[in-house]
Amino acid sequence: MLNKETKLNILGHALLIFATLIWGTSFFVLKNTLETLPVMFVLCVRFLTASLILFLIFMKRFKNIDKGTIFTGLILGAVLATAYLLQTYGLKGVSPGENAFLTSTYVVMTPFACWIFFRKKPDIFSISAGIICLIGVAFIACIGAGGISIGLGQTLTLMGAIFYCAQIIIISVFSKDKDPLVILCIQLAVVGFTCLVGTLLFEIGKTPIPIKDTTTVIKLIYLCIFCTLIAQGSQIVGQRFVETSKASLILSLESVCGLFFSALFGAEDFTTYSIIGFILVFIAIIVSETKLEFITKHFKNKKIEKGNENG
Repeated sequence: MLNKETKLNILGHALLIFATLIWGTSFFVLKNTLETLPVMFVLCVRFLTASLILFLIFMKRFKNIDKGTIFTGLILGAVLATAYLLQTYGLKGVSPGENAFLTSTYVVMTPFACWIFFRKKPDIFSISAGIICLIGVAFIACIGAGGISIGLGQTLTLMGAIFYCAQIIIISVFSKDKDPLVILCIQLAVVGFTCLVGTLLFEIGKTPIPIKDTTTVIKLIYLCIFCTLIAQGSQIVGQRFVETSKASLILSLESVCGLFFSALFGAEDFTTYSIIGFILVFIAIIVSETKLEFITKHFKNKKIEKGNENG
């Protein structure tokens, strides 16, 4: 029988993996949506709608809300708004695969950020897993496409990755003992209102906002419900039960999922480099999750046996 802690850990892993699968579909859906709609309008609709739905469903949870929960939600909202704006504006100038890869660089940043904020020095396995994962994603998203260049789109996306790293750290530090759904609702509302202000100041009257066809509406609904409400909820709940560095590695798999779904729907192609990349990412997960205990134990046992023979 599994104990409660193990069950929660498994649940946390499952929720994080589910979130990465959902976010993997968001790259090409969002890319297509941005071809007809302005950035801040899309994010405004996406996050305000998700926040409203969450509030209406869990309204009773707000009766005993405390200042700490409000503060955490506001901080997370500000960080997430910055991350999404940078990443989404970056997406307008790069391919979905490249945007996914550059965003996933937070997997390398997170162990070192934990070292700075938690005084928890990353072990060789965490560092190695992050680097291997990053190399794997580079094979998947960039090398097969002819390499990566650094322009405005790439720079904005990399800056967004820094804020995604900050989001993971803040969730780990502040949200453990607070209601995750209340925090999520506040967080989504902050992003939505930030983008609403931006829409009113910079987009309404200057950029056409045509929502006439059913396809665009369906895309917006999908981005609101699945890619925002459900996926963000899965992350903030799942991360409560998973070590921070492991959580960042799992969440970075959204870039792999992003390429997979883009290829599945004809937006990008699988190559030999993609296969190599998938293998490297799989190795990174094995290294992170097992710490290669099955190998180190083998050598330890061999050493003990040798010592007994010599003795």
